[in-house]
Amino acid sequence: MQGIETMTITMKDEHMINYISSADTSAFRGARWRLRNGLTLADGIYNGRALTVDGGRSVMRYAAPGDGGMSWTCLILMSLLDKSAPANVKARFQECGEKIEALKETALGDEAENMYEIEILGTDPEYQGRGYASALVNTVTDMGDADGHDVWLLTSNAYKFYELLGFSVAGETTVGAEDPTWDQEPVALRLMRRHARSAIKMF
Repeated sequence: MQGIETMTITMKDEHMINYISSADTSAFRGARWRLRNGLTLADGIYNGRALTVDGGRSVMRYAAPGDGGMSWTCLILMSLLDKSAPANVKARFQECGEKIEALKETALGDEAENMYEIEILGTDPEYQGRGYASALVNTVTDMGDADGHDVWLLTSNAYKFYELLGFSVAGETTVGAEDPTWDQEPVALRLMRRHARSAIKMF
């Protein structure tokens, strides 16, 4: 499925994902991440929360206000998949999860429940520069504008792209600073927010 391939390719360039996946030295590393991407996209499609362009050359998974997250089936499968991961991968997943939850609480608090969230966005490198990703983001921000809900997202290295689409950094944190097995600079995580804009009425 092209959407899964797109996610797998583009996630390699996402700094937080690279921080986690680089600890996976097992022979099943590639298969593990393809399965994670497949489950994530399939769950989004099942719940009507996945958007694609050009047959999956650009993909997005998002959440709407009031959504309950992934389905129980997907969560169980993800849990089984993660149990087979090396210990250091699990530790980095836990670190990122805790840092993200703390950042989300500080930057958004209870407001997050009433906001749209862009969870995953990626475009096949060969198809970048055609406006695909911008179109997908604008689809969600248009939904927010239409019903008065803000949109938020988390990114480690695409914040300048989102700034062009009206998002601003609402909070920052880092991961990797205290991991003795990580020999690179700490990875910056930025929570970004775009406030809903009132629709312009034509008379």
